[in-house]
Amino acid sequence: KLETLRRGFVANVSHELRSPMTSMQGYVQGMLDGTIPEEDYPQYLNVVLSETKRLNKLISELLDLSRIESGKFPLNCQKFDVNELIARIMFQYEGRIEEKRINVDISFRQEQCLVWADPDRISQVVVNLIDNAVKFLQDGGSLTLWTLMDEDHAIITIKDDGPGIAPEYQDKVWQRFWQADLRFWQADPSHGEDGGCGLGLAMVKEIVQFHGGSVALDSTPGKGSTFSVTI
Repeated sequence: KLETLRRGFVANVSHELRSPMTSMQGYVQGMLDGTIPEEDYPQYLNVVLSETKRLNKLISELLDLSRIESGKFPLNCQKFDVNELIARIMFQYEGRIEEKRINVDISFRQEQCLVWADPDRISQVVVNLIDNAVKFLQDGGSLTLWTLMDEDHAIITIKDDGPGIAPEYQDKVWQRFWQADLRFWQADPSHGEDGGCGLGLAMVKEIVQFHGGSVALDSTPGKGSTFSVTI
């Protein structure tokens, strides 16, 4: 059983690496042999740059997942304000939010939401969840974020009114290399229209659990999804 899982993992990694490498090789070869005219170089170089960034992200996430599983995943825990972290991250998405005319509602239930955790890793978690929400929202959609303290836990909730996820797929979104189809949320092991590699939510779950926390998903097809992180 372990060997079957290992083979599947290697096959998925190989697929994710092969696709952008083949794409980049073709564009560079086309520029060198004159198939691509010089005036089109900037367009294709931008594609190559985008693919190298995606490869870099994929490799970094694979290394992180490997370190978590081996127990060699250092956490630089400190006390920090989750509200402040979320506010900083939202500024990074200002352009994409304006471009898609997304309505954003942020509600911090307490003035401060202090946690003892690794701010860089929790930032990864929040970025992945916001990125997914923005990615799947239609133009003019709504994104709601709120935080609250429940005794000695902080709860971060990110809700969207996007396409939602069918019940039979909700457990699968946490699996590596599982990619949902943009329109119908069908299982698709290859990266879809959004260019993702299917590691984002796997990373979210692993990081949160490594902190001793938990993640939850509540989703209804056609009505959107709500992701909650407790740390």
